Amino acid sequence: MKRQEAARSMTEDINKFRDTYLQFADHCAGLFCTLTTLSNLNHMYRFSFSWFIQLYVTSIETSNRSVVLEKRLQFLKSSFTRNLHSSVCRSLFEKHKLLYSFLLCMKILMDARQITREEVEFFVSSDAEDDRDPVESAPEWLSTDKWRQICKLSGTVPELGELANDLRSNGAAWQKYCSAIPFRSHLMPRPWADSMTQFQRLMLVKIVRRDKIIVEIMRLIEDSMLEDVFNSYPHLQLSESYAESSCLTPIIFILPSYTSSLSLVSTYASARGYTSKLVSLSMGDGPQQGTADVLVEEARKEGGWVFLQNCHHAASWIPRLERICENLNLSGTSLDFRLWLSSCSIPDFPISVLQNSLKIAYDYPLRLKQSLLRAYRSEPVRSKEFFEGCPGRDKEFSKLLYGLCFFHGIVRERRHFGPQGWNVSYDFDHADFEISVRQLQNFISEAENNNVPFDTLLYLIGECNYGGKIVDSLDQRCLGYLLDSFCNARVISDSEYSFSNCTEHSVPRRCEYRDIIKHINDMQLDASPEAFACDENALIVKDAAIAREFLESVSYLDQIGSPNYEIVAQDRVLRAIDEINSKLPALFNVDEIRDKYPLITREPLNAILIHEAELINEVLAAIADSLSNLKSALNGEIILTDSLEDLSAEIDSNKVPRAWRPIGFGVVTGYLPNFINLLLKRVSFVQNWRETDLPRIIYLDALSCCKRFLSAILLVFSRRRDIPVEQITLDLRVTNNDSTSDDADAYYIHGLHLSGARWDAQRHVLIDSLTDIFWYDMPPIRLTCRIEERAVDNIYECPVYISPICNEVDTDMNKIRDCITSVSLETDKSHVHWMKRGTALFCQVDK
Repeated sequence: MKRQEAARSMTEDINKFRDTYLQFADHCAGLFCTLTTLSNLNHMYRFSFSWFIQLYVTSIETSNRSVVLEKRLQFLKSSFTRNLHSSVCRSLFEKHKLLYSFLLCMKILMDARQITREEVEFFVSSDAEDDRDPVESAPEWLSTDKWRQICKLSGTVPELGELANDLRSNGAAWQKYCSAIPFRSHLMPRPWADSMTQFQRLMLVKIVRRDKIIVEIMRLIEDSMLEDVFNSYPHLQLSESYAESSCLTPIIFILPSYTSSLSLVSTYASARGYTSKLVSLSMGDGPQQGTADVLVEEARKEGGWVFLQNCHHAASWIPRLERICENLNLSGTSLDFRLWLSSCSIPDFPISVLQNSLKIAYDYPLRLKQSLLRAYRSEPVRSKEFFEGCPGRDKEFSKLLYGLCFFHGIVRERRHFGPQGWNVSYDFDHADFEISVRQLQNFISEAENNNVPFDTLLYLIGECNYGGKIVDSLDQRCLGYLLDSFCNARVISDSEYSFSNCTEHSVPRRCEYRDIIKHINDMQLDASPEAFACDENALIVKDAAIAREFLESVSYLDQIGSPNYEIVAQDRVLRAIDEINSKLPALFNVDEIRDKYPLITREPLNAILIHEAELINEVLAAIADSLSNLKSALNGEIILTDSLEDLSAEIDSNKVPRAWRPIGFGVVTGYLPNFINLLLKRVSFVQNWRETDLPRIIYLDALSCCKRFLSAILLVFSRRRDIPVEQITLDLRVTNNDSTSDDADAYYIHGLHLSGARWDAQRHVLIDSLTDIFWYDMPPIRLTCRIEERAVDNIYECPVYISPICNEVDTDMNKIRDCITSVSLETDKSHVHWMKRGTALFCQVDK
């Protein structure tokens, strides 16, 4: 009896002791749900429960100790959260790291009851989910959409019930807060600045200053997560991934990668003395597959390392990889064996391999400061042998090397600046940077009379290395101007030389490696627009685009967890189909148009009209046919094929379906409502042309092939004046008079939009744009033909493009990327200034 009583007492003590740690177990178990939806962002983001349990055990073993229970529990929570965050983020691309940190943060705040489910649902919901108009009209300084969301916020969160009323009664203070450049949180009017929680402020920022949502999210994460869990994402250390791995755990590099994954593994193998044991093989659908089997089997027994690169190119071998991994066991495998893999994300990659592997994503940083740090911490710059490779000329080499690192970060980040970045999006990669800095070292080392051959350097870097990827002539000129700012004699001779008006963008005075790293670490996370040779609007465009993608991902991950998601999405698509069908006009009678406007040599514009009518008919027929099939499939009348499923997803996302974008149609907007409106505008323009002849007022976005139209104008002028067409050029100038009676050969182009500058109508000159105004509607452009050459002093030949969205489309639409023509705009600044700013005119814009 005594033994039974003692056992019962001991059991009660154990249970009581165990119950004190239940809150830690609940905390960890709750965080597992943050991993379950990540695979919807990328197929490779898979994590197994066994891996999660192993991380749980390791975190307990490595956490700090304390005899005080509350401190011990805090140490345990911090240890596990930190290890989970670090391990998962090593597997994610840069744009998804912050997203996961935010999901983790929201889960922790909800468990701590610091935010409510209603607040989370409001934040992750799409703005389009509630289109009901508020009872009261919006203040003059606030858009209707933002006002609708603020009213919805007031009705969702009880503590913010009077927010909408206060925005109306205290409009001046709120307008100052919402429009501040740069944005400052402390400008929020009281008492709201004191009473709002940090997450509630974040909800408001999402509505009124979406471009700053990322900065506010980072601030929330830093302040709300457990101490030292989130401060920055550490530089990739293969040693950490290797330490977590075993002979049974593959290590997978998710492509694309910032630098060669083979180079990373080779460098690490050399550091560990494993160079002779490392064997690599580039996979494909050929004999490499049999070779891979042999290499893995030999290395498994002998303790070698095998790196199988580009596994996505060996789709037929992928099932064999799954069996190889399943058959790995301790009895027949050396403890030193490691299987390294690299692959792009493909849906056929085995889930079991992904769940039981360690994944590494090492892509490009998103910001200039991170890019500079990455450049100095990657090969070849991080190598002491390379960095000190110009003895006696360390100053020249160090300063110009820093300039090239800065240049590389600038040209990459300009990809995110919309029309003010590049006309075409280019993938400048680490290989371009590496060959450039190696050439720099060679030329400085071998230069005679201590003269740096800048002309040769600028040609090789600007025309061959980076310039070899450029397909747009204006982009090529812009790249050359940018490179000249970062690679010139003043970078060496001027101790105060700066790449912008900001002192933190100056060239480091000290040339030692550690001093340069310190100089970079002292920089602000967000660089000033002058560093990119752009204005404030370019940064706003970039931040807004990143914020939009972030919020869409958060909303998507939340929606797919809803059991009614597919049903609700199907209802939305069916409503959208009916709405689009109700707007579609009848097809043109092309034969009737041909009879009225015959294809004759002396009237080249007739061919343009017939072509436009035929193309519109093609698009209208494609839209009607695809919508009919999709509606039948959603109603269960026919099979929902993969192509129809993609069409449904595109319509539900308000994206223009690829099936509706035939080559040559020229509508390159990515937003479905704008596509339909432009299509109807083209129908109206062609109808007007058909009924009353070509109008003198032209909207270029109403034409599918603007260059053909302008060429036809030249031909018409040539034949009327009996002048060879080779001697004629177009003359486009801004005019304040759009009267169509002054010249029978003149046309007036309306509806062009200026980006990167604004037009001063009083002075008749190009000037810098105002902050937060991205597009300026240009006055009419008078289009005539001329024979004589014109002086070009104080003139910027402003390029005209169809749309900035053409940077996003696939390579089959290269014709759309071409510059249509140029408009002569007077300026009192150098044309280089406007070239760097990407100043251009566009026919179509998504405002």
